[in-house]
Amino acid sequence: MTTTVDFWFDPLCPWAWMTSRWMLEVEQVRDVHTDFHIFSLAMLNEDKDVPANYRQGVEAGRPATRAAIGVLDAAGQQGLRDFYTTLGTKYHPGGEPKNLDTLRAVLDELGHDSSIFERAQTEEWDDRVRASYEEGIGLVGGEVGAPGGLRAGVAVEHVVLGAARQHVVERVAVAVRAAQQRQVLDLARQRVIQ
Repeated sequence: MTTTVDFWFDPLCPWAWMTSRWMLEVEQVRDVHTDFHIFSLAMLNEDKDVPANYRQGVEAGRPATRAAIGVLDAAGQQGLRDFYTTLGTKYHPGGEPKNLDTLRAVLDELGHDSSIFERAQTEEWDDRVRASYEEGIGLVGGEVGAPGGLRAGVAVEHVVLGAARQHVVERVAVAVRAAQQRQVLDLARQRVIQ
């Protein structure tokens, strides 16, 4: 039985980027599927006292989170996964600027309608970004970076970036195995009862 991992990301966050790549590796060796959701570092830090240059950076990232909503609407989960992979590759290992030019290039490269780029520069999708952000932050609380939550049936385990990052993929793999074992035990119990 496939375990679904709900993973929240802000394209700007290098820690979310690394963890997302690990999750894709976990998918190759376990019966796991990752669903991506939009997180916003700008929203996380709206009411916090952060350095001006940091605030400027996360505010400049808003168009990418908005574009992620447009891509999700246009191309579904696979499209969002491809968008995040392409944009994240350019931002993080590629070292390209985290700006509108890079965002436009990614949307063009993936063949998305130019209206996504235009609409991402407005506040049109901000309510949807906020709803996704609040769903993710609701799982882990407000003192984190970009969270990834593991959901398996009614069991919820959390992977919170910022704590022992080098062990995240190991914890995810262990949590996935435990969730899968709980599902197998639940099924066995149901069969015994019947």
